[in-house]
Amino acid sequence: MSDNYIELTIEEVYEVIRAGDHWPKEFTTDRKIKMLENIIGYYEAKDEFEKCAFLLYKINEHKNPKQKIRSPRNN
Repeated sequence: MSDNYIELTIEEVYEVIRAGDHWPKEFTTDRKIKMLENIIGYYEAKDEFEKCAFLLYKINEHKNPKQKIRSPRNN
């Protein structure tokens, strides 16, 4: 039961990020990146590499906010 709850929670967080990149105000850039990296680890283990690519895009966006980076969704 708890494994399923964790999976549902990660999926929900992923969908929130895709919907608009909404973060709690107290989340620093480093904290956002760490969380995104942890979610990537989860999706790598499940071989969901399209989601990993999107999350890597979001990490790069947070690391380089002024640089224009093409989203993997738009390729």
